[in-house]
Amino acid sequence: QQIGAVAPPENISNFNLAYGFYMGGLYVQPSLAGRAWMRDGEKAGSTGTGGVRLRFDAAGLSFNPSVTYTTGNVYPAGSATSIDVSGIRGALLIRLR
Repeated sequence: QQIGAVAPPENISNFNLAYGFYMGGLYVQPSLAGRAWMRDGEKAGSTGTGGVRLRFDAAGLSFNPSVTYTTGNVYPAGSATSIDVSGIRGALLIRLR
């Protein structure tokens, strides 16, 4: 429910594709993703994401850095004008082995 109003129905479709392979002791996993968002039967936005995740072991730990870039657009509720969105995200996961 939106603030002070009933929210219309929404549908979000996702598509993800990733493939991992080893290059020596380094695991590499590039990925692509897409998202389409519909609000009350009308387009509410779409985004595309590309990224890469790595994995390697050192000092008894498993290091998993990743970086992704997303770009797309969103339509605010009740508006026919889209807003462009984009951003980069980085993460580091460290696991005990």
